[in-house]
Amino acid sequence: SLMRIGRLLRLVRHVKELRTPFNTIIAVIPTILNVGGLLLLLFFIYASVGVELYAIIGFNGNGLSEQSNFRSIGNAMQFLMKISTGEGWNALMYTMLEERDDCDLDPVYNETSHWCIDERDYPNCTEINGCEAGYSVFIFFYSFTLIVSYVILNLIVGVVLEGFENSNEGDILSLSDLQNFVKTWALFDPEASCYIKAADLQSFFARLEPPLGPGSSSDVNYMKDDCLSGIGVNKNMEVHILNVASLLAKRIAKEKQGPQFGELNDSHPVQIQLRRLSLMEDVTTTLNEFYMHRAAIIMQAVHRFRQRRVHPSSPGAETMA
Repeated sequence: SLMRIGRLLRLVRHVKELRTPFNTIIAVIPTILNVGGLLLLLFFIYASVGVELYAIIGFNGNGLSEQSNFRSIGNAMQFLMKISTGEGWNALMYTMLEERDDCDLDPVYNETSHWCIDERDYPNCTEINGCEAGYSVFIFFYSFTLIVSYVILNLIVGVVLEGFENSNEGDILSLSDLQNFVKTWALFDPEASCYIKAADLQSFFARLEPPLGPGSSSDVNYMKDDCLSGIGVNKNMEVHILNVASLLAKRIAKEKQGPQFGELNDSHPVQIQLRRLSLMEDVTTTLNEFYMHRAAIIMQAVHRFRQRRVHPSSPGAETMA
């Protein structure tokens, strides 16, 4: 059944080679609709001009026929669709310039006997048998081919290629990377509270596999990264999973995109959503300030220890320290 066939779409989630083109198609649909709307408008404009200028030209058997003509908006748009493919459009143009001896130089509309537009008008109608189109056909066909065939249709191709490139850039993390992050987080948060101690964060990073973590090859500059030092710490000296995950992804995006990476301002909907979901309102400090505070405590303890060694019997040394 159709439902069983639809299950094949689940392969898209697990096979990267299928997921990238599928994501590209989904991402470019709104842009293609916008370009398609512009294309439809151009077709309608040219079809209206074609009906106004070339509707009374008679069929010559080579170019204009019952299927390809400018005698109605529908037929004209169908004819323009054929021309837009680039298949023999110049030959069609020149057939409209062919001189015929049996044509009517100045066809006049007769209200009592309407022109024969389609089969429903027969037999009480007048055949349309106008002469050649004139040199305006060059402007019409050349401008249409240039704008539609060489600009608009190539613009659609460019949109798809750009979407494919953005899809590759946006595929920063795979499903396995996210699963590894969640499993590693669960080791430090067995009750699934979405919080772990800020003091455990360095051990958490050490257990993460690349690209989120440094892996087995410890990176000295890993913890010095601006993204990681900005992780929010609440009053209980804990960090939230969404805040950590989003800043880890931001670090990877900065590495991959380089100078093209752009920061999101605080009023961006994504930033607002992250603050709401990660309860960032109760954040009192950052990871960098947390480590600086702990470093200051350690330095004070080392200073007191040295003072005791220098003046072991001086009770005032401890008071001064």
